Amino acid sequence: VKVAISGAAGRMGRRLLSLAVADADVELVQALEYAAHPLMGKKVSEIEPEAPSDVVLTSTLESGVDVVIDFSSPQGTLALAKRAEELGVALVIGTTAKDFAWRAEVKKSSAVVPLVHAHN
Repeated sequence: VKVAISGAAGRMGRRLLSLAVADADVELVQALEYAAHPLMGKKVSEIEPEAPSDVVLTSTLESGVDVVIDFSSPQGTLALAKRAEELGVALVIGTTAKDFAWRAEVKKSSAVVPLVHAHN
């Protein structure tokens, strides 16, 4: 499974990077963060030492991904959901948001692409 991780430089994102790299059934193809992130352009292995990968941190989801796992921010998730729709990429969202209007907006993407939102 070709995976992108959004929010890759955060606590959960870094953990997901190491799990993805360690799993033989997963191919980490993209690591995403917001455009002004201070680690932009760094290799995954520089962000998370337990994830030996030459994938570089970027800000835009590109084609060639089966699923994107998102642990970014509510605003980032909205933009990512629209981009995933454009590319036909499935979404797994773990971003926390208590705003019901936000949840309803994100849910609209489920009419276009497979989507799971596990909020806490």
